[in-house]
This record gives sequence, C-alpha cells and structure tokens, in this order.
Amino acid sequence: MGIRSPAVLVVAALCISLRLADICTERADVLFSCKSGAFNCVSRSFVCDGENDCDKGEDEHNCGVDCESNGLFRCAIGHPCIPGSWKCDGDNDCVDGSDETTTLCGTKCDGAREFYCGSGECIGASSLCDGNRDCFDNSDETPPNCYVTPEPPCNSTFEFDCNEEVSRCIPLQWKCDGEDDCDNGIDENGCSNLRPPQHQQRESTNTPSFLVASCEGMFKCGSGECLSFKRVCDNKTHCSDGSDEKNCFIDECANGTASCRGSQMCVDLPTGYDCTCPKGFQITATGCEDINECASFGYCQQHCSNSVGSFKCSCDSGYILRPDQRSCKSESGEAYLLYTHGHDIHRMNLASLQYETVYHSTKVLVSYVGVAFHYQSSMVYFCDYQSDSIYGVPLSGGDAIELYTDVGAPEGLAVDWLNNRLYWTESDRGRVVMGSLDGDERSRRVIVSMGDKIRGIAVDPRRGVMFWTDWGKWPLVARANMDGSGVRVLINDTDVVKWPNGLTIDLYGEYVFWCDGWYEKIVVMDYEGKKMKTLIQGGIGNIFGLALYDDKLIFSEWRQGKVFVSGMLDGSHKYTVASSAVSDVSGIAMYQEQQQPLHDNPCQRSMCSHYCVPSAGNETGFVCMFYSGMGLLNDNATSGHPCDNQYCNWNGDCLRSMDSEDQVCLCNEGFYGSRCDRLTPTSAPVRGPTRFVTSSSFNRLPVILGTVFGFLFFIATVAVFLLFLQRKAAKEEGNFDNPVSDVTRDDVTVRAKDDCSTSPNCHTQMNGDATVTSV
Repeated sequence: MGIRSPAVLVVAALCISLRLADICTERADVLFSCKSGAFNCVSRSFVCDGENDCDKGEDEHNCGVDCESNGLFRCAIGHPCIPGSWKCDGDNDCVDGSDETTTLCGTKCDGAREFYCGSGECIGASSLCDGNRDCFDNSDETPPNCYVTPEPPCNSTFEFDCNEEVSRCIPLQWKCDGEDDCDNGIDENGCSNLRPPQHQQRESTNTPSFLVASCEGMFKCGSGECLSFKRVCDNKTHCSDGSDEKNCFIDECANGTASCRGSQMCVDLPTGYDCTCPKGFQITATGCEDINECASFGYCQQHCSNSVGSFKCSCDSGYILRPDQRSCKSESGEAYLLYTHGHDIHRMNLASLQYETVYHSTKVLVSYVGVAFHYQSSMVYFCDYQSDSIYGVPLSGGDAIELYTDVGAPEGLAVDWLNNRLYWTESDRGRVVMGSLDGDERSRRVIVSMGDKIRGIAVDPRRGVMFWTDWGKWPLVARANMDGSGVRVLINDTDVVKWPNGLTIDLYGEYVFWCDGWYEKIVVMDYEGKKMKTLIQGGIGNIFGLALYDDKLIFSEWRQGKVFVSGMLDGSHKYTVASSAVSDVSGIAMYQEQQQPLHDNPCQRSMCSHYCVPSAGNETGFVCMFYSGMGLLNDNATSGHPCDNQYCNWNGDCLRSMDSEDQVCLCNEGFYGSRCDRLTPTSAPVRGPTRFVTSSSFNRLPVILGTVFGFLFFIATVAVFLLFLQRKAAKEEGNFDNPVSDVTRDDVTVRAKDDCSTSPNCHTQMNGDATVTSV
C-alpha cells in the first residue's frame, strides 16, 4: 500500500468536500479517478497496491500483471497475483477463495464421512446443520445444504420486525399508530385504525438501549432512533422528536453555517451536515488527527510502521506478506497440528485435514493434557495428568520415554528450543518447574511457587521471558523471567479473567494470547499486558488449548471435543478442523519450524559450569544455575558439590567441578590461589573464586556460623511448637482441610453446568473402586 502524502490528502479532501471531479482530470499525473463513492479520486500510488481504495475497487481492476508467465496464480478478485505454491494448499489466500475452489483443486473429502465446504474445507458429516459455523463460508449451515429457520432479528418485547429485504426493527409502540413506519407498511396491516397518529405523543424518555446506537451509515434522531437516509426529509415524521424533518435541504457546507474545524471535511446531508476526516485520520475537537494504527492490535500481524494517514505492515524472515497487506504466511516447511485426546497424541496436516496417531497408550488410567515439541530433534513431549508423568516420543511415532515422574498433576508444557530445556506446570502444587529435555532428574528445579492452579505456559527464550495462567482462587495471567525472577501479574481482575486455561505467544509480534473457559473468550495483549483486545467471546464453550499458525488462531474446546480455527487479527471466520466422538481434546501445539526460530542465544556467551538459563532480568541476558543441593561460587558461574575440605587452606571450602574431577577452592576474604594458599596484598586484585564474610578475620567465622545456626534452631523449635498447638485446636473443632475435594472452590461462584462432567477445570482420578474428583 502506498504512502499517503499530506499534499495528496489535501487534494483528496477538496475532491470530497467541493465535489470537483475535474480536479482528478487536471491532476491525472498524481490522482486516479474513481467511478463511484464519495472518494472521487485517490492517489495513483494506491493503484494496484492490493487494497480497494475506491468504493467499488476500480483502482484494483485491470492491473495488467501477467501472473502465469511468472509462475504465479491470478485471483479472480482483489490482488492480481499470489505465489503459485499457495494454490490448492487448503488455505484461502485470495480474498474470494478462488485459489481453493472445487473446480480448480477437486475435493479431498471422504464423501461417506465428511462434508465438503464451499470454501474448500472438509468437516465431519455430523457437523452439518448442527447450528455451529464449521465451514469458512458457513455453507454447512445454509441452503441448499441446510435449511435452518433463522432467529427473529428483532426483540419482540420491545421491537417490531418490518420484514424488509434489509432487516429493520421499529419500536413496538409504533405498530398500529396510524402511520406507515415500515417502508412496506406492514406495521399498519390488520389494524383497526381507531387511534390517531401518535408521533407527536411519543416520548424519548426511558429509551431502551437498543435505540441508542452509533447509527453508523444511518441518520441518528435527536431522540436516539436510527433511520435510513431515504426516510429523512420525506415529508413524514419518523423520529420521536421530529428531527428527521427539520432543516431539510439546507446546504450548511455551502452557506458557511457549518462548524467543521481545522482540516475536517463538511458533508451536506438531507437535514444538517456531518464533519468527517480523510481515511487514516480521526476527528478531534480541533480538527483531524492521524490514527496511529501501530498502537493497537489488529492492523498488522507482525511488524507495523505508522505514517501520516496510513501505515505499512511487514513480515519477519521466513514469512511473506499476504495480499491483504496485513497478515503473513510462512514460506516453507512442514507444519502439523499436535493435539492430545484421551489416550492419544495426534498430528494433523492442516492443508489436507488428515490426521494420524503419533502415540497411543494401552493403559486404562491415562489423561494426556499438555503437549509441546522440539523441532530440531523432531521430538514431541506430553504430560499425563493421571500418572503425574512427562513423556517424550519421536514425531514419526514409536515408544514413549518416561522422562519425569511425581510431577504433581502436570497440565502445561513449553520447550526452550535454544537451550534444550523443558518447562511444565504442576496444577496441584501451584508451581512452574523446569528440567532438561533428556529427563536428567538432577536438572529438575522449581522456579516459581506462588500459584494455586497453574495451567497454561509459554516461553520466549529469545527474550528470556515466560508467561503462565492460574485459574485457582486468585485467577491471573502472569509473567516472569525464565529463571523465575521478576514475577509480574499482568491480569488479575475477576471481571476480565476467571478460568484462564490455554496460553500461547506470537514470537514475531510479541503478543500473548490466552483463553478463559468461564467467560468463553480469547484475549490478546502485548508482553507488557497492554494493547489488550478480546478477539472472540461467547458461544464457543470451554476453550482449553491455544496455538498460532501463520495468521490463524487455533483453539480446542473441551466439552465438544473440537478444534477450531479463526482469524488471528480479529477472531473472524471460525470453522472446525477436528472433531472427536467424545470430549477431552485438551492441549494443542503447532509443529512448525517458524515456531522455534534460530536466534542469537545469550547463553552461548556464558561460562556457566552447569547450565545457563536466559533471563530478561539480568544485564547479561542469562543466569547460571546448578543442580539441586549445589551452589554457585562467588564468580556467579562455577558450580559444584562438596569435596575434601582438607584440600583447601585457611578454612576454604572445597567444591568439585561438574565438568571434571578437578577440585575448586572457595576462599575466605584475604586469601586466593588454587588452594587458598596465598595472602591477598591490600593493593593486589583478587584472583580466583572468593567469598565475602562479615568479619575481616577468618578466625571469627566458626563463632559467627555457630551463632547463626543456634538462632535458626531456636526459631525452628518455636515454629514446630506453634504448629502443634494449631493442629490440636483444629482437631478439637473438627475443622479439616480437604485438598482432594477442595472445598475452597465454593469461594468462587461456579455455574451449575460447570461440574466435573462438563468442565476440564476439574479432573477425575480412579482410586481403587472409588472415583475421586479433584477440582
């Protein structure tokens, strides 16, 4: 899309306000003349830019590009060409879907079990005429494939339906008032006409909310109603206050009585006038102001550059800007949707909508929830809520490897693909844990322990940040550095979030997407919790998992057992890509190279002897960590475990390096050397690992340590005694906590339909012959 210069905008404004079409002809070198609409001329830089700037798109007609000879494909409408490889790939790249028609691509559906949508997708035959839009073009819910009685468009309590070609509602009290308010006069049919016209008696008091609207594209009465402009100044009063028949046919723009300010344009109306601004500007009290489209989500998928009156979108390496000039499509690489379903891990090709099983368990008590992957090694990772275990399996299939056990009801998984680490959530312990991808038990480390029912998790190792959801007593969406430091709550308003489940991030635009099962909505915000926007809300059930694929948002619904796809920028065009015969489709992930891009890794610069974790909270971009029970030396890089302290002089502590059998001495202040055998001169720099103590004399160290340990022992003794008294009092009162049934859930108002038979926000475990439900 071309850049709109201020000079061109001024000329375009003159064309609109003065209606001087000859200006377009006089300045044909820089202006293009439209044949329709209020904008009679546009900048020639807008011609053939892939966006309709004329009302009927004349600026995009006959662009004269020879698509076929360049290996491209010509769309029937809109942008003239798209890459030839985009044809028949299962994705509508032309705005009219002409690259995915049945005539061009044939049908790939199983006629016995599937329905072929007019827009090219295959859906299960059971989804036909089920009241849900599963096809992109809604052909599964419309004639001739399906005949459904539409819901009445008007509220019969307050409104009367005129039953016109373009549905319109009028206040119910206008029926049988002696005057035709519907164009077809249906509001006066069958009336006794005993009452005189009552327009003069109509009140504008206690106006129902449906009458107070923006009236976009319509005339708004002073009393709040919306009318078609053809009903204004027609010598019939339709507004309660009669404002539709006042000041008719007076051109306030021409006689100078209009009060448009600054660069605002005056548009004469049948009655009154309107002050407007050119495209890309918004009206203010003093004139027109440039709209900064880049300040809000929804204009560009990845990168946005604002300009006066316009904006420009661009895509990261590995992506191509789509014909809509806003969204991005990956250039190449295999892509599969991974999703968990009961005993199975499936992968689906979104182009063919065919799926295959990656792993199937023959165990009886299995409940797979979270799923993640490591693209470079072609490994898939998943967690079993029932057995409290985490597994890994090759994408091509095979035996699953149990990596971690006793992980405390795991639900969410994420992979740091740059440093080969796994992050998971433990919902019954309210914490985030990380470990290595190879399942080394020594690498397991709790990095966040502050939650109640932590569920979804996503990490961005390029920035050193992670995000998670908690749907417990204090529901929230939070952020921290990947070492667990710098915890920040981004959203915790219960009017906004109550059952936050799945969570995913857009690495390129740096946006966080999260879903709420209680409010049935999907929300997007930036890494700072700002630019928040609700993309979808209502009528979508209890959403559980989220994933992104190019410009698409993919989400799973637990009750229906379905996986849906919608537009990422605005949540539009929802349709089904997977449907199971039972519920319990939970975690999803998009297996794609662009989901885990190679990037400069700050840990490559570290000297950590054990392992390195990226962290946005450190100026180096990383933090050195160590195995449980071990500590860092004072150089903040070397880690080890205790060894022979007789090896180190002057009460130095001995640690054995994890990388070799070499022993390292941790020296007291005033000493240095490989074995703490050298005295540090006052002016000499300290060489090697040292440790700071509160006294300049190392001879006082045992006394200090003895005092500290004695004080800690006293505190611990008092704490144990107080705990004993508390538990004794609780027992006498018969007041016990029940973490299995979780009686504290009553603190949150729960809808009756959201019990354990219909909600993934509780899970059922088998305990002998009894079924124990944990919420």
